[in-house]
Amino acid sequence: MKELLERDFATSYGLNRQVKVEAETKSDSFGETDGKACNDCVLEKFKGCKEKVVSWHHSDTSVEIIQLENFFRQFGNKPEIAGRGCCDRLMCTSKQIVVMDMTCCYSKYLDTHTIDGSDVIGKREKAYQQMAESIEKLKHCQSIDQELNSYKQRIALFAFRKKNTETESDAEKGMKSFMKMSDDFASRTDLQTDMGNGFKFVIQEYPSVFEWM
Repeated sequence: MKELLERDFATSYGLNRQVKVEAETKSDSFGETDGKACNDCVLEKFKGCKEKVVSWHHSDTSVEIIQLENFFRQFGNKPEIAGRGCCDRLMCTSKQIVVMDMTCCYSKYLDTHTIDGSDVIGKREKAYQQMAESIEKLKHCQSIDQELNSYKQRIALFAFRKKNTETESDAEKGMKSFMKMSDDFASRTDLQTDMGNGFKFVIQEYPSVFEWM
């Protein structure tokens, strides 16, 4: 996927430029973090977590992990790329592809809530929108669209951690597979598990572990 992003993405938008793709591979048990949320805790003078992890993963094979938000943001002069929803990660193995958006927040912010008398969409719905728009931007490029469609399992993963409620012992207890499909989420909103773009919307709550195929 890194090679396709470097070679084809910019030209599909009529741009002739080099692009930077931040990518790495991980396997076995590993965690992904939301740096913005961790910085917010520092600014709010919270003690902070013993481990700065929002999303735990386990894979017997290598997972390619791309910093997708950073990739999109480099196209600052192209608002249809950088100015729309940008999710955190694009991750894949030979069998499975995942776009992921992460957050660490208070429970009250997960769903629609009121700020200064106005309704504000919750973190789940915002993550859904950002991942849908990120997928749309990727599928704009024909070669990347073909690559996405080649995967039998395509997942849009909303990974969240409730602020100030988890401890290190919770993480140890949580190192077992627990995935929660978005059926109960759909019952509270008009968002459906099937996103209509070939991806399934899945919810992962820390400290559960996403088990790769």
